Amino acid sequence: MKRKDKGFTLIEIIVVLVIIAILAAIVVPVVSGYVEDAKDTKIINKAHNVLTVTKSESVWLYARGELLAKVNDTAWHKEVMEKAEVDGEMISIKLNESQTSTGDFVVKIDGKYVSFNDAKQEFTLSNDLSNITIHEQVRNELLSSSFIGKINDYFNIASRPERLDSEGPNTGSVLLEMLKEKGYDLNNFSFRIYKKYGGSSNTITISNQKITLDMVGDS
Repeated sequence: MKRKDKGFTLIEIIVVLVIIAILAAIVVPVVSGYVEDAKDTKIINKAHNVLTVTKSESVWLYARGELLAKVNDTAWHKEVMEKAEVDGEMISIKLNESQTSTGDFVVKIDGKYVSFNDAKQEFTLSNDLSNITIHEQVRNELLSSSFIGKINDYFNIASRPERLDSEGPNTGSVLLEMLKEKGYDLNNFSFRIYKKYGGSSNTITISNQKITLDMVGDS
């Protein structure tokens, strides 16, 4: 008597498909995250090439007294990108605090905007130029005399934490109200300020993510 081969039942096939779907749901985002991280790293490396060229160029330009004129020259911006061998666009570039070299800049590379903070030696990526612009504007406001006075008043009280959050119950809310009066959309950013020591400046971090009270904590 011949034995008939038994095939998969419909339920078994469905179970296998469900398992495959679950595995795909887990693996695909992880792999996509790795791919995105690799792309971001590549963009940062390109931005670093731009940084190297701007610093190198500024040495010669400053020595010839041409740096101030060149920093806003779009033709020079294109030249910098070409020398860095980066296919992108220089959006803006500033002089450093001492006016002797290039400082902060924003470039567009592979569809993303990269800002470089010269004081902190940090690169920041964003899909939206307006986020970078808003962050820069808010940082400048927080460094202005009217805001610095409020910030220092807060930190001068010894019992207070050495960190000030925009969502904090004390001076944080005061600073937010001041920014609101200046027309800023408070839903677009949050900030955190760490107390300065010695001759250093307060450290200011600005984020697209809204800082909640749970994130702030009691410290």
